[in-house]
Order: sequence, then structure tokens, then C-alpha cells
Amino acid sequence: MSEEKRYLEMLDALTESLGSSEDQSLEEVTEELIAEGIDVDASISRLMQTVGKCTKAARRQALDRAREERLRTEQRSSALAIEFANLSKARLLKMIREIMSAMPDALSLSFRDLESKSDEDLASILEDLELAKQLAVEEQSHDE
Repeated sequence: MSEEKRYLEMLDALTESLGSSEDQSLEEVTEELIAEGIDVDASISRLMQTVGKCTKAARRQALDRAREERLRTEQRSSALAIEFANLSKARLLKMIREIMSAMPDALSLSFRDLESKSDEDLASILEDLELAKQLAVEEQSHDE
């Protein structure tokens, strides 16, 4: 019999026993499980090991997804930095204002005197705004 099937049968027996054990003490339930041939301590130990493995696997998957997203964002950021590096100051300002007007929820840059910023600063601001816009579009598509 496969290990998975044994676990399912054990869980079925536990569920069945617990379902009819409302008026029983913990000792009585344990005795009943033992009478059905279930090694309670070993079963709990295996179950806890399985839970631990599942928890570790879930954490690993979450970390892997976060790493993949970070790498995608870094790649996009690098591509945007190259794309925006050679734009004129006027073009950078125009693009920043276009994104800001299209994204009312974006951080307001109105407190900054954008005209006094260097081309490098403007390119960096534009890069951040473009990434924020792309992420917002991705989130919106996931929500739909």
C-alpha cells in the first residue's frame, strides 16, 4: 500500500473517530484509535513531518517566485535605463508628465522642481514611474 494511501486512511480513521468523539475524553479517543490499529504517536510524528515538508516547500516556492519577480524587474529596469539614458531633458520631462497624468494614484512629483533636475535624475524618475506603471498593469491583469 502506498504511503499516501496509508496517510489518507489514517486521516479518514482519525476524522471518523473525532467526529463521533464529542463526549469522549482525549484518552478514550486515543484508546479507540489504538484499538483500530493506529500508532497514534508515530502517525502524529509522520503527519508533523509531512506538514513540515509542505511548509518548507511552500516557503521555497514563495522565495523562488519573489526571486523571479525581482530578476524580471531588474531586467526591465536595466532595459529602461538604457532606453532613457539618451533622451533629451525635454523628452524626459514630457514622458514623466504623461505617466503622472495617466496614473492618478502614482506618487506626486509636483513638489519637486523637475526642471532643475539633471538628465540622469529625470531618467531615474522616469524609470521608476515606468516600472510602477508596468507593475500596476500586471496587477490589474491578475485581478481580472
